Amino acid sequence: MQSSRPSGTINPVTPALGNRLGNPNYQGPFGNTLLHGAVVSGDLREVKRLLAAGADPRIANHDGKTPVQAAALLGYAKIQAVLQKATRR
Repeated sequence: MQSSRPSGTINPVTPALGNRLGNPNYQGPFGNTLLHGAVVSGDLREVKRLLAAGADPRIANHDGKTPVQAAALLGYAKIQAVLQKATRR
């Protein structure tokens, strides 16, 4: 059930990291991080890129949900496994 993006498309969360001042742990108005967005999109590649850029998978949104919990709720087992591994580091 993982989605894959066609070659040549740009994920909207990627440009935020291109800025030297970009913060991979930025939280929007509902407390969601870029990592939350990548999880909801089902984008495993973007999840890995955000983790490599320093995104913290333990940050909860205003509903108290972490990206790991969001992945579990949405049924993204591969993303959940990657996030759980990153959480143990």
